[in-house]
Amino acid sequence: DGNNDGLPDIDTKRNTYDAWNFSGTSAYISVLWLAALKAAGYLAKEVSDRENEKRWESLLRKGKLAVDRLLWNGEYYNLWVNGEDRDECCMTDQLDGEYFARLTGLGNILPDDKVKKTLDFIYKHNYSAEQGLVNASYPEGKKISLFTYRNCQADANWSGIEYAMAAFYILAGEEEKAGRIVETVAERHQSIGQVWNHQECGDHYYRPLSSFALLKVLSGVDFNLAESKAVIRSDGIREGYFAPWITAAGYGTVEYKNGSVSIKCKEGRLVLSKIVILSSDANKVQKIVLNHQTLPQKNQKDGLTAFGEIGLKPEDELTIFI
Repeated sequence: DGNNDGLPDIDTKRNTYDAWNFSGTSAYISVLWLAALKAAGYLAKEVSDRENEKRWESLLRKGKLAVDRLLWNGEYYNLWVNGEDRDECCMTDQLDGEYFARLTGLGNILPDDKVKKTLDFIYKHNYSAEQGLVNASYPEGKKISLFTYRNCQADANWSGIEYAMAAFYILAGEEEKAGRIVETVAERHQSIGQVWNHQECGDHYYRPLSSFALLKVLSGVDFNLAESKAVIRSDGIREGYFAPWITAAGYGTVEYKNGSVSIKCKEGRLVLSKIVILSSDANKVQKIVLNHQTLPQKNQKDGLTAFGEIGLKPEDELTIFI
């Protein structure tokens, strides 16, 4: 950080796009950095490291202000800015850090309105039914740079990024756009007989495993084991939906039926004491039933319901009525 604004800006040329050079302060790198700071602050709080918690939270606040000041152009975040020079390429992956933070339950980093505006712009300029979602584009009239213009990685489809972005769109409430992106990926690979072999940097490349994130976000249920908490996005509930849940401690199924969410444990263990309902309608938990026995509960603010700690073991079923 050469100018003490909270963002990396020295030697940012090389990045995970290994054939695509950046310069100065990059949106992609900066937002990943902000997500790392948010995660580090969370971890510091968990282990009562107050000194680092305060330091990283302060750096996060400073970096967020700098991202908006340096890179936001009113429609999306510029690829990079270096002094008076800049590249106005619209990168599909520019908010990767925001996606990771939301996916892992850390919450938002950047303002919701700017995230939505950026995602809308990316879909409009980087996606087409014929080509799918490409890694980047130059909207008409935007300033280009040598290393990005006609860059092979910027112009490419990487299905791993397409799947990740589809999950991001679902998290942002844009399920229809997510569906179109996934359909395009599927049709592209089915048409050449490579459903299980998405070539990016060679055969059977690992990045398309990001498709697993779609299963996670479509299930509408997340678990925070450190806080013994289940988070349910009730806006996304689909009657009859059935899917697996998986944590480091066990796995099972989640099913939506008759206005309830049923969580079954198949193997291992799932310890819970709190449920949070995320909903635009501010729905609350009406009743919690464990194996046909109603549990005592206490509804609190912000969609939080607390109950006595339980440990789901194989074949146990927890049903939440919303």
